[in-house]
Amino acid sequence: MKKLITLIACSIYISSAFAQLTFQPRKLSDMNKGIVYDKEFVMEFRLQTNGWGIGAQWGNIRTYYSTRFYYVGLGELKHTREVRSNTAGFGTRSYIFGKQNNFFQIKGGIGEKRYFSERAEKKGLAVGMSYRIGPTLGILKPYQLDISSSEGSSLIGFQTRSIRYTPQNANDFLDKNRIVGASGIGSGLENISPVIGGNAMVALHLDFGAFEEFVKGVDAGIMFDIFLQPVPIMIEAARFDNIKNRSYFLNVFLNFQFGKRS
Repeated sequence: MKKLITLIACSIYISSAFAQLTFQPRKLSDMNKGIVYDKEFVMEFRLQTNGWGIGAQWGNIRTYYSTRFYYVGLGELKHTREVRSNTAGFGTRSYIFGKQNNFFQIKGGIGEKRYFSERAEKKGLAVGMSYRIGPTLGILKPYQLDISSSEGSSLIGFQTRSIRYTPQNANDFLDKNRIVGASGIGSGLENISPVIGGNAMVALHLDFGAFEEFVKGVDAGIMFDIFLQPVPIMIEAARFDNIKNRSYFLNVFLNFQFGKRS
């Protein structure tokens, strides 16, 4: 009997020790870097109500619920009153009447993605929010038009010249009868000028497979850009009723993200 009691006691002790070894819960410190991955790199392609953008973000997966990231991107902001027109001439380019500058931006920023629930393995869609703030270097590039030597730009054989808008040549730049079309993308590069500003955004973030190695995500949200001075994209003149250039831009956007975790 004593041997049986001793054997049972030893069995209980060994089973208890084994259970503690096998089923010991993970320490909280072991959960600070997410389930498997520590880092994330993402390329993004953005469509917005007035413009477009591309960019890259990279950062650390801090917990199950959050990723801190850094961002750099390139894009273009457009005026809400831009309307594209066409000329009747063969081989001509469409143009935007009354536009005087293209406005590009190089953006930087720091942000965070926060998920509303734990990102668990193979559970599909994870829902959260993403937000970012940072500086912007704006670049104004003159928007140039090819102007014919006389009226009737639709006729082949007229000589043309590329001009940018100035108050002195306004009559030529705004004469629709002499506009052949927009000049090439490289025109005006010698006259670019900087504009300093900042950017911020907040979005609903959808991650299709947040635990997987390859990132497939979508942001849908609002972006705010502000600059130290009004940005002269359009010509402000009496013939253009109520057109004003502003120092701020508010856009709704849809952002597609593709990348990798490691």
